[in-house]
Amino acid sequence: MQKRPQLSVIIVNYNTGRLLERCLFSLFENASHLEVEVLVVENGSSDDSLKGISKFRHQLKLISNQENLGFARGCNKGFKESRGEYVLFLNPDTELMPEALTRMLGFMEANRRVGFAVPKIYLPDGKVQEDSIGPFPCILHVLFYWSSLGSIFPRLKERLFRKYSLTNEAFKVDWGTAACLMGRREILERLGGFDENYFMYCEDVDLCYRAQKMGVETYFYPGAEILHHRGKSHHNQKGIEDIKRRSLYYFFKKNRGLWYALSVMALTVLMASLKLVIVFPLASVARHSQRLQEALELYRFELRWHLKPQSISYVLSC
Repeated sequence: MQKRPQLSVIIVNYNTGRLLERCLFSLFENASHLEVEVLVVENGSSDDSLKGISKFRHQLKLISNQENLGFARGCNKGFKESRGEYVLFLNPDTELMPEALTRMLGFMEANRRVGFAVPKIYLPDGKVQEDSIGPFPCILHVLFYWSSLGSIFPRLKERLFRKYSLTNEAFKVDWGTAACLMGRREILERLGGFDENYFMYCEDVDLCYRAQKMGVETYFYPGAEILHHRGKSHHNQKGIEDIKRRSLYYFFKKNRGLWYALSVMALTVLMASLKLVIVFPLASVARHSQRLQEALELYRFELRWHLKPQSISYVLSC
């Protein structure tokens, strides 16, 4: 019987070009002294993503899909064919810093109560990706996002939106991004993997939410670090924004109920309308203010999206 590897790394690729090659190069440099299997799930890319990885063909297993199945389904497909005691979901537009795998595995081994762990993630400009971890979304986040309550209640805002990633100590979080998320196989099997009703976005939030309800903890571990060339497979920005909102409302309805999701929609419409009333006259006068024009476009988009029959129908039926 073939020995089970210590770690399975699952990479779901879609149109990331040569970034996939850079990701694999950093991965195999990290894994040279570890028992690791690598599975690349090719999600129907139309670019040259796979051309640069021929040099790694004997070191990985390639799973090809004829179409883009979405991130959650792609991850689950890789997970079903993996064998590792630990599983790392890794975006193809990331690069592992030296010793990242060893340190994450060491952290998981030393802390058996931890079910999932996410490392410290840097963006290309050297800044920390602050939204790589966070609290579970709720209606208060929507309220603070659209209003000026943050300036009135700064302490409450700090509790809701505190910048976790700026610390250098490991600590418990509600959720961590699946751009680089390590978990235990037995936990993932109990959870049934990602919820495939999410095409993309919020699937990691939902996974950690379900895990927490089972008593499983998710931790931020800054002892391991990666670089994230964020969003390089996204070309249709409006389509991405639509998927983000669908995923968020599916999360609200699934985990908090239909009336909660509808309340969030109503609040968003109200706040976007109020902001539009305030910003529109200012933007009409200051036509050369890029900041005002961008704000105006954002409020228009939010209002249009939430009032579309398709959006309302989706929230009611998802």
